[in-house]
Amino acid sequence: MKSEIDLVLSKIKSRLVYHSETGEFSWKRVPGNSRTINSWNSRYSGKIAGTKRCVNKESKLYYVFINIEGMIYRAHALVWLFEKGELVKGIDHIDGDGLNNHISNLRVVPHSINQRKARIPVNNTSGFKGVSYRKDTCKWTARAKIQGRYKSLGSFTTKEEAFDAYKNAVLEECGEIHVHLITK
Repeated sequence: MKSEIDLVLSKIKSRLVYHSETGEFSWKRVPGNSRTINSWNSRYSGKIAGTKRCVNKESKLYYVFINIEGMIYRAHALVWLFEKGELVKGIDHIDGDGLNNHISNLRVVPHSINQRKARIPVNNTSGFKGVSYRKDTCKWTARAKIQGRYKSLGSFTTKEEAFDAYKNAVLEECGEIHVHLITK
């Protein structure tokens, strides 16, 4: 008896060609000779599969989604399935580009690590992740999520000092940091 992953993979392989050198998929020709099938084949067969969709307007993050028989898949999840043979959640794009689905740019990480890579919201006034200004003290404060809870890292006279405290705390917690500055 086939597992769920084998069934999903065989259905996807019947519809898509995976190009490992680019991390992209293209549509296979559908067998048959009806008017609908011929129309579909002439329109899509051999063309790059998927639709680019914005998943975060603030950070302008895009992913490729592929609709196969009413089921919508993220292209990077399909790349992982084709390359590693498993369906997983928590796939991270190492370079932060959701359209770069080459296997060398993908890794499986816990949700908390993936969230650390989130870009700075456009309404952030400091321009640094984890740093905010307190009007009542006229100081810059830093805070980071450590082991599932927000931890205050102190007050500082400059936002750069506050950001250094944030970076050090995050590096100590997870061993890596992803610095995104606001570019206006």
